Amino acid sequence: MKEMVFALALLDVDLAELEDLKAHLGRVFPVRCFTILRLPKPPEKAYSPLRRQYNSTRILSLLEV
Repeated sequence: MKEMVFALALLDVDLAELEDLKAHLGRVFPVRCFTILRLPKPPEKAYSPLRRQYNSTRILSLLEV
């Protein structure tokens, strides 16, 4: 079986949510290693067009690398 590594970029997620996400991914995918980046909230005025999009989904990217 091919090994897969997923990189997750998350915006403003608490540690309990990260643990739930890691447990879920471990059940769904044959993944041994998770790289999780917790990104700080962008400044209110910065990225304003994207901020609404970020608010609609906390997972910014799920990439097979």
